Amino acid sequence: MLSRIIRLLIVSALLACAALVSAQGYAEQYAPVPEDGVIILTDYGFREWGPELVHYALDTKRFKPGKLVLLNDAGQPVPFQLQKTPKGAVLAFVATVAKGGTSVYRLTDSPKDRGGEGSTLTYRETRTGAEVGNEYFSLMLPLAGKVTYKPARDAAQVTPPILKWRQAGCGWVGNARFATARQVTGREASWVAKGPACITYRVRYTFEPKGEYVWQVRVTPGVPQALITEEFDFGEVTEGKDFLLLGLGEGWQPEQIGVTANERTEVQPLAPYLQKKQAEGNTVVGNVSSNMPPLPPAPGEGFTLLEKITATGTWGPKTGIDLRAKYPAADRTCIISAMPAFHGSWRRALAMTLWHDPQQGVQLALPISMRPIHWYLELSDDQSPFCSHEHDQELPATYGRRVWALGFDIPNVALQLWPAFKKSLSEPSYQGKITDPIVKTRAILSYIGLDRYKEWIIDWPETAKPGDYPRAFATPAIAARLKKSLEQHPDKELLRKLYIINGKPESAVNSAKAFINLAKNPYVNDWQVCGLTAYIAAYSFHFAVYADDALACPELPADLRKEVRRYLALYSYLFAEPDRNPRGAGMHLGNPNMPIGRTLALAEFAPILPDHPRYDYWMSQLKEYTAFKLAALTEPGGAWFEPPTYQMYGPTRSLAIAQYTLKNAGYADLAKFGWHAKALEYDANLTMPDVRFKGWRILPGMGNSGNTLEAVWGHAVGVMDGADPDTAGYFQYMHRLASGNRKVSGGGDGTGYTTLLLPDVPEKPRPLSTTFITGYGVAFRAHYGTPDETGLLFRCGYNKSHWDMDDLNTILYGKGAPLSPGTGYQYYYGPANANNAIYHNRVKIGKLDAQEPFGRCENVIQDYGFGGSADYAVGREYYPPEYFTDGKGEMEWRRHVLFLKSANPAGANYFVMRDTFPGGKDRATWWHWLNLDGPENIQQQGNTLEMKTKYGASTWFWFTRAYPGKAVLTFDYGVAPNYHHRAFWKEMGVPGPEDKETKTIYQLAGKPGEDYFYVAFPRKGGEATPKVTLLGDGALKIVTAEATDYVFASDAPMQFAQDDVVFTGKAGAVRVFPDRVVLCMNSGNGVIGYKGYVLNGPGPFERTVKLADIKQNLTQIEGYEKKIVSQEIGNGLTVTGEAPFEAGLDGEAIRIRTKGRARVFTVTRPPFMWQPQFFLDGQEWMAYWSDEASSNWGKMKNTYLMSVATRDGEHELLIRNRVYNKVWDRQFVPMLTGK
Repeated sequence: MLSRIIRLLIVSALLACAALVSAQGYAEQYAPVPEDGVIILTDYGFREWGPELVHYALDTKRFKPGKLVLLNDAGQPVPFQLQKTPKGAVLAFVATVAKGGTSVYRLTDSPKDRGGEGSTLTYRETRTGAEVGNEYFSLMLPLAGKVTYKPARDAAQVTPPILKWRQAGCGWVGNARFATARQVTGREASWVAKGPACITYRVRYTFEPKGEYVWQVRVTPGVPQALITEEFDFGEVTEGKDFLLLGLGEGWQPEQIGVTANERTEVQPLAPYLQKKQAEGNTVVGNVSSNMPPLPPAPGEGFTLLEKITATGTWGPKTGIDLRAKYPAADRTCIISAMPAFHGSWRRALAMTLWHDPQQGVQLALPISMRPIHWYLELSDDQSPFCSHEHDQELPATYGRRVWALGFDIPNVALQLWPAFKKSLSEPSYQGKITDPIVKTRAILSYIGLDRYKEWIIDWPETAKPGDYPRAFATPAIAARLKKSLEQHPDKELLRKLYIINGKPESAVNSAKAFINLAKNPYVNDWQVCGLTAYIAAYSFHFAVYADDALACPELPADLRKEVRRYLALYSYLFAEPDRNPRGAGMHLGNPNMPIGRTLALAEFAPILPDHPRYDYWMSQLKEYTAFKLAALTEPGGAWFEPPTYQMYGPTRSLAIAQYTLKNAGYADLAKFGWHAKALEYDANLTMPDVRFKGWRILPGMGNSGNTLEAVWGHAVGVMDGADPDTAGYFQYMHRLASGNRKVSGGGDGTGYTTLLLPDVPEKPRPLSTTFITGYGVAFRAHYGTPDETGLLFRCGYNKSHWDMDDLNTILYGKGAPLSPGTGYQYYYGPANANNAIYHNRVKIGKLDAQEPFGRCENVIQDYGFGGSADYAVGREYYPPEYFTDGKGEMEWRRHVLFLKSANPAGANYFVMRDTFPGGKDRATWWHWLNLDGPENIQQQGNTLEMKTKYGASTWFWFTRAYPGKAVLTFDYGVAPNYHHRAFWKEMGVPGPEDKETKTIYQLAGKPGEDYFYVAFPRKGGEATPKVTLLGDGALKIVTAEATDYVFASDAPMQFAQDDVVFTGKAGAVRVFPDRVVLCMNSGNGVIGYKGYVLNGPGPFERTVKLADIKQNLTQIEGYEKKIVSQEIGNGLTVTGEAPFEAGLDGEAIRIRTKGRARVFTVTRPPFMWQPQFFLDGQEWMAYWSDEASSNWGKMKNTYLMSVATRDGEHELLIRNRVYNKVWDRQFVPMLTGK
């Protein structure tokens, strides 16, 4: 047998890393080799780069192929190769740059070709395979050639793309085989590049009935890992049972396994690790569901799942794995690893799973067909409303792409490659320091990459003039306004130091130096990362205001101007880098605050570079992304997807800055679309004046949010100014009421926020009144702005992310006191929620320790009616039959809330509530209410209950009967406000992070099938309590100092006729005052009357009649009946909501035409609609759909529903599967046919 050995050091530029050989296989227009042949690569103090293959366009007229040498700093030859192109050639070689250093390579003439000198690449070909490698490892690959299988062949019998591998000095190990039911029709293998600087091998497989899979591997000198790129498309979404298996554990006896997660590798003995995994079996994915998930597809019988490896390696899955064993003969340890690489170049990123085959050992399963992405495998999910992934819309949903590295002896080689890293391991720790060699390797060799970095344009001719600045954090006109109104600005001391305010050139110099220093020493270092980058970037890089300020000065020294612009460009590239922020890869990027915080850092840098070649690209991305997030997270009523703290602490602040810089740069004024205004109007509706916080209006804690003072309305003044002056003035007014000190800086050096507040915008107050917020519920309110303002927040909506299970919860303020306020904490883990206990003002059904189904969309307001004297709403929580273990089917809990309002703020402003349980007649219930401080403030006497506060007011309850009651728990917790509040709480003299708060939970036990029908009466001091009488099912007579109220609340129409009162609606009141009667039909269609004066018609309506004018009369009220109906639209889909509406299918879209008032529709989510996208009159707004994982992975009834809202009037609603915006420019060209 003839064997042929080729040492590639004697091969000059045979073939180069042709049309694919960027670090991720991306054919692009490379930077040219300079005319003098001197290639300079510089790092500006952030990280090491390489060793990595880099490419440059070569002018072959200037540099003659075959007579060249490439020299490094030391004058030593560097291996290189050339690839011919229509315009010349591409030069490829392996380069390195030290952190903070500069590397110089010189391409010059030579009497002979010296491209192969110093190459460590090897190539050895036999009849059975080709051995390729470098100084660290070798791979055995199938020979090049094309094979057609007729008939198609069982995939397991087809030659795989790799045969085996070995670490230098160790033996051959490993194996590979396909595991799929599809048969192979063809295989074509080829050498894409085979030279002294790079060997690239590609093999393509075709399947029957359809399908294609491509594997590509690249080996370069000096790099201890083989870079592997895979692409696949089976022409359809599959069940995910198609794999390429790599036998990592075959052919040797690994002794240890290393599992990399959270930037560290845990090494443990393999045998006990396998035993533990076999004993564990399938496990709960606790951060998305408490229920056992489905078993992931196994690539073989008897396989045990060991690990899930994802490109981000975040929130559970791992970042990589390795197997280890000592080789005594070679006096070394063989360490073979697999780790994702360049995750910004993944598409529809399926997890690589690690399994144990009892026959063949540890196996790495690489999916080769596209299935839906699932929480329980990828910690990302194609169909969850909580998943923040984005897909590349230009590629089909059946296409997948993966890049990863097969590494050899990484823990040891890393210390050799980067001596500074080795030295750093013995030095003091600091935030963001990498201490794991495997993590370091990925952060350098598989993140961004030198080949991309060298293409960044960071020095370019300046055409922008000082007069063009400021242009992001302000404009010249805004600067003039701020200067004129400076003494009225609460953060004037921060503004005074800016050149745009004081006009002093030395201030511009100080700003330039401050910016450069902060850019060189960032709090968030995204330059070398393993997995997802920090999500707080946008909240940490607003110091770019100093660059905007400095560049406005004509006298700024040229060297400082150049350096400022350089760092602006460096960070703009970084923030738009797919590896840093893998938009389009299908990976979960964190809860909504996280991708916003990660992405919108770009809004603080790019707008300041109007003359940069990438300016329009960056700005268009910013515009589309900002609009996308504003729309997708704000429902038409303004409710934000997340609770207040999670909305405010990051997303709303960052979205405000992004909108402001986009507007100031003249690129887009997104405030005109109304998303930001609606969201902050909703937030204003949640505010309550709180005596604990000196009477300022706080956002009450709810969900993962604590009570907090806020500054976001101040930020919004600048955003709304121009587009909506009235709303800008309203937000100025709200900022004064809700911030405590009117500051917007957030403490510390928050200069970047200060320019958003424009003191010269006049306040434009608006009163708050009872409001239905479609995505949240109802904010009941009376006597806004008075010391005795009464308010109750009734939570019944479909914004769910970072919320507790708090459907139908209430937050109550009245008579100047926080009677049952929101949560003071942001997160709580303790006795109050142990064993799924209730810790809100809610009812528990069935059993006290049952975990309630979270994340469902159908729990919304069912009816409402507001008037001058009485307001009403009813909400529901649906319980699927699977929630219970008694086999008695589904049921609902309905909470009716009637708010009876006095004309006097200090008068009888009180609530009548009824909790009903349709379908639950045989199930026990427990009613709960929370009160501030200890149990000594709670007294129960028979059927009355009083909950006092230390603020001079209490809540007095009357129930239809005496329930067994007790204080079940008194607990305390640390107060956790938001950042603005945290920064200034001490100087404002209000509770803050060093304080604690105590609450007591009181519980009443009801009988199965029994409702809770009660009065909640805020009272101050010795104010008399009302006299309450039960007049029948759903009817109460309540006598206060002001009136005799007949109050009604029922799930169904009533028939009431007593005391000269008639009522046949569902909810309302007849309020008899000394001089008048008020007839309130808040819900239902029927009659309401007093002493023969009768009104008949559909509610809601309200009429006031003087008692002197009462006479027998029947008046018909015009209107339409408010009735919830269901409409079948075909294909098993149903639209449910209040009539009138018309609904139908339009291809794969659902259209709903509405008339009437604001309301929510619940719609069957069709199988083809994975991520619903909702438009109201052509403009996108938030849709919500039930989360599969939260409903026991779809096993609960009615899991597959979605909800959308409409406003008052006539509207057109459209729901379709999401069409994603264009994501970052791809760093690759697909290898699959036709992609």
